[in-house]
Amino acid sequence: MLINIFGFAFIFIYRPDNSLLDTASQLNSFSPGTLIETYDAELFIYLNQPYHYPPDDVQLKLVERQFLDSETTLDYNPLDYDPEIIVIGPMGKLYGLYDDTVSLEEFKLFKEYGRYAIYIRTSTNSISSLPYTP
Repeated sequence: MLINIFGFAFIFIYRPDNSLLDTASQLNSFSPGTLIETYDAELFIYLNQPYHYPPDDVQLKLVERQFLDSETTLDYNPLDYDPEIIVIGPMGKLYGLYDDTVSLEEFKLFKEYGRYAIYIRTSTNSISSLPYTP
């Protein structure tokens, strides 16, 4: 019985795929120095680009908002760090950290790889140097 539960969890919850590596590969194909904002730290070991991750106190507020008090306010604006790209993966989706930011006209969905969505800032000067692979 215990084995069946783990088998079920592995197949239906874990669902291994290549979306992490595909996303990292796409991000590494952008112009060198392209700043990436994400709340999904598993990307970092594969990136050859600068990235920004929200400060620790943001995580505490996100957990509080998600599980204890939905009225908790979050004082975090990723645009303060001037990213050219925002990547929303499993953690970003869970907490909705970037939902308001990517809904602005300033960002557009560039590409999705399974669990990851890459949004590009349309006002960046280097947007023309970012490769487009549909």
